[in-house]
Amino acid sequence: MNIGYELNYQHAYLIDVNPTGDPEWAYLGPGISEVSDDGEDTTVSKNYYSNGGVESTQVTAVNTSFAIKGDRLHGDKAQDYIVSKKYCAGNDRRTHLRQVNPDGEVVQWDGILTGIKGGSATGAAADNTAFECEFKAEGYPVIIEDGEASALPEEITVSDISVAVGAKTNINPTVTPSDASGFCGYAVADNGVDICSVDALGNVKGLKAGETTIAVKCMAKPSVSAVVKVTVASS
Repeated sequence: MNIGYELNYQHAYLIDVNPTGDPEWAYLGPGISEVSDDGEDTTVSKNYYSNGGVESTQVTAVNTSFAIKGDRLHGDKAQDYIVSKKYCAGNDRRTHLRQVNPDGEVVQWDGILTGIKGGSATGAAADNTAFECEFKAEGYPVIIEDGEASALPEEITVSDISVAVGAKTNINPTVTPSDASGFCGYAVADNGVDICSVDALGNVKGLKAGETTIAVKCMAKPSVSAVVKVTVASS
């Protein structure tokens, strides 16, 4: 089965929640109901003799901007980070955004967060608190990985992992067929969030001794999933 028509949820958006240090990528997905590309081109139009006086237009700059909307979800790393910047200004609003496409292409922008909502009530009493922000890119994107996948995932294989308290390891799933995107999403079981954490790239950190599980799903086809048993040992 080839990728076919792309669905919006097959595109994963990651935000760097530690932009001034070693990058720490969090998935902008839980609670998010809408992402729109609000970018606009900067153009210059002129009339030349060579065109018989007909207007000629050139694109002189590409301005990328993403509007992100949904419901406020406390405890979600990406949303918590963004809302924490609501009353910040200047460089404190700067971070990085990645877009992972169904074919495995990873695109990254530097930019700034604006229009942050989620720290106060914004609707009717019984409504969920709204979450909203806009990421305005500055400069042109960098291609982190080329998009070479041409098929949808069919199976995911993972191994159980062990890690010490304070140490890190990676889940490193294997997705088949080989021409499918291997990018996956990760979520620690509710009863294990104090035992370990996992970021958007599958890096697991031991928090306290114990056992739990992490759900792994293929972002290009979320119905393809697996579960990893995690054992955290005292350091």
